[in-house]
Amino acid sequence: MVSTSLENEDESREWSPDRPLVETICGLNFRLLPHLTGPTIGLFWNEMKDEFPSCRSMPRLHQKKIVIGPVPEPRIWLLDEAEKRILQLQNDSLLLNWRRSRKDDHYPRFSKILEDFRTYLGRLTTFLQDEKIGRLSPTGVQMTYINQALYPDDVSKAAYLSKLFPDIAWRGNEERYLPDPDNLDLNTSFHLPGDLGRLAFRISSPVKPMSWLAAEGLAVRFDISVSAEAKGQVELGEIFEWFGKANQAINGAFQDLVRVD
Repeated sequence: MVSTSLENEDESREWSPDRPLVETICGLNFRLLPHLTGPTIGLFWNEMKDEFPSCRSMPRLHQKKIVIGPVPEPRIWLLDEAEKRILQLQNDSLLLNWRRSRKDDHYPRFSKILEDFRTYLGRLTTFLQDEKIGRLSPTGVQMTYINQALYPDDVSKAAYLSKLFPDIAWRGNEERYLPDPDNLDLNTSFHLPGDLGRLAFRISSPVKPMSWLAAEGLAVRFDISVSAEAKGQVELGEIFEWFGKANQAINGAFQDLVRVD
């Protein structure tokens, strides 16, 4: 069973390797910049190589499978040496991922991740101005926490899911025509107050566990994300204020939806 929550507002609380967190993502979507092409992103990477020494070309985010006309510009991953931090850039999005590669990895805390994202966004903004590519016009923001919990050997998967997520109860303690379900793919969303946007909660089960979590067996993955559209002209200060509120919403949702020991 998961032993603690993701992270509460008191960031001085000690990090535990038993937490289910495997990855965090914060991102900004902006109006498409046609001149922010693959080669131009390469120039930006040259300025970032000290922190992100390698890069990869990846399929574009939010891209339909069938494309008519010119091939869209790719998404580029910039990776740090340990490949724990990934700065993702395409011509309408900037995202920063922190991902866990070992059980004893120490989560750098939300405040540090947000500080880094602010720095990289500032460097991208300066680069776009210097290269006369254009200015960032935000269209939306997003934040996601990805988690995995390993299924124990001594209880059924359906019973464990019912215990981990109290709002999903499988009546496994009585005779039934159907056996326990083989898999679960649940998506639900909640409208958040004010202009915070929507919170999405997704459960995917079973999945292959992260290699550091277990060499074999199965796990359940559950993601909590918050996203919002930008209304009109939005200042960067408002964006980073939103990230703070989104982080609180994700932590609140975790406490509300996930049962921990």
